[in-house]
Amino acid sequence: MRRPTLYKHRGTWYACFWNVDEGKYRSKSLGILAEGKKERRRKAKKVARQLSVEMEKPVTIIQQPAITKTLLLEYVENFWQPDSEYVREKVLVERKPISAHYLLTNRRMVETKMKSFPGLANIALCELSKPVIRQMETMAGLTKLLRAGY
Repeated sequence: MRRPTLYKHRGTWYACFWNVDEGKYRSKSLGILAEGKKERRRKAKKVARQLSVEMEKPVTIIQQPAITKTLLLEYVENFWQPDSEYVREKVLVERKPISAHYLLTNRRMVETKMKSFPGLANIALCELSKPVIRQMETMAGLTKLLRAGY
């Protein structure tokens, strides 16, 4: 364990610590005034030693809970429900309520356009990316051409 180096900068005590992970020194303000009594230097040394001991403790990594895969269609259907977070936020935070007709129109669009589209049934929201969207756009263009009789 290397001892921290103390120095003054703009009237405050700072400590310089060796960072093992990065392989270089890092400075940190101790929040103690550098002017006045000798006890402040002692207090700065004490705080710096405590910080150096804390910095050398092993870091515990907390595992995040497993992410549940929400299907894209399920998410979009729930998005346009009258009790969804989006609708509640518009009413409570922005004070701009969404009309019932607008919600109904968007729900019908999801039912007629998105549910009938092949390939959307199994796509999870976390799997959605630009290439997948481009592929869906290409498929939509092809289905329009086929319906038009080309």
